[in-house]
Amino acid sequence: MRIKIATAHEIPEGQGRLFEAEDKKIVIHNVAGTFYASEGTCPHQGAPLDDAFMQGTQMTCRLHGWEFDLETGACSLIPGVTLEVYPVSVEEGDIYITLE
Repeated sequence: MRIKIATAHEIPEGQGRLFEAEDKKIVIHNVAGTFYASEGTCPHQGAPLDDAFMQGTQMTCRLHGWEFDLETGACSLIPGVTLEVYPVSVEEGDIYITLE
């Protein structure tokens, strides 16, 4: 299912924003003009990830420091732990994600 979730100007470069779609919390991050979508809360204790520390496509949860790759969802600290990530497309300034 493809969903329009935001417009590109709503998410400034270097920031993230939390949205809700299909009963899921989803965070969209703008990394140097490329948008990434992932599960919106950390699997450790449910902290929101819209204000995570960012370094490139590496996102670090502010609550306990769990690190995730925005491209794959993989946690660099704990093998086998992942965030769900979603395909993103931008068309005419609108951001779309694809949910299964």
